[in-house]
Amino acid sequence: MSKTLYILGRKFFTYDNNVMLHNAINIYPKSTVKKRILFSIISLFSVIGILSFFIKDEKNEAQIPIKKAQNKLNCDDFVIIWPNEKFRRRLYVYLYSNNKIMFFGKIGLDVDNSNLINKEKNNLKMVSNMKSFKTPIIEFYGLCDDMYYLFTSLIPSGSCLYAEKNSLVDPVIIEEVKTLGSARCLLKKQVWFELLKYTILRKKLNVHINKKEISVCFAHGDMGSENIFLDKNNKVWIVDWERAGMFSPVLTDEFAYYLGMNNVEINKLSHIDKHMGVFLSCNDAQEVICALLYLDFLNYKPAVNMVKYYVDN
Repeated sequence: MSKTLYILGRKFFTYDNNVMLHNAINIYPKSTVKKRILFSIISLFSVIGILSFFIKDEKNEAQIPIKKAQNKLNCDDFVIIWPNEKFRRRLYVYLYSNNKIMFFGKIGLDVDNSNLINKEKNNLKMVSNMKSFKTPIIEFYGLCDDMYYLFTSLIPSGSCLYAEKNSLVDPVIIEEVKTLGSARCLLKKQVWFELLKYTILRKKLNVHINKKEISVCFAHGDMGSENIFLDKNNKVWIVDWERAGMFSPVLTDEFAYYLGMNNVEINKLSHIDKHMGVFLSCNDAQEVICALLYLDFLNYKPAVNMVKYYVDN
């Protein structure tokens, strides 16, 4: 039996023995002020011995793939991080050896998430030899009980978010990613053009059609500021390739990074027009709208919020 921390009915993390509780508390992503406050309280509860009231013993539904990965990669412990969104039927797994994190994994609990994780495996193979950036190395993957799993190496310890030192992604990186899809597809260009003609966003933003094709390329698809890192040697690392794909609008990654960098202000609806205006002023308006529509389709949260704002107003 594994142990899972529940707070107000929501799972936060699962671990396999009491030694790993401290590691689970430390490894959980604390990306917001609310989470940092919550985990300060959780740490306090752990110290004074009352956290056990929030922990349940339960069967680990991904026990078999995790055990396979442990055996293959010579690891003895694990911590599972549960996604914030209930609809994300997947697990994020950290494998430990001698109390040290060794590997990171994803396990899909339904068809959609398994397909995305399998797609990430294929994309990681494509981008494994890039010159301008590095990616995690695939260590172990497979299918077990209809659950697809993928375990990779970690990015180097001591790495920081690329966004802490860079307001824009190096164009060399963007262009190298695009070269993976350099073969243009006229049909896809026309599909995007037809979508552009009829989208309400074009009318709301007063964008006039001045060309009949939309350029497409290979794109990461989720190049928010939280997926790009800089190691101690100033080498760029890019993670989370499950939404990457061919025939993406040509500004997809540039716009995703810009939206991610300004996400806090974009969530304040009064700032959306300002940021859209800044990006439109520097880029082709038709390409910008198609990139926004595509990121919305990929459920990239800043883009979803922006589209909703324009549709509702």
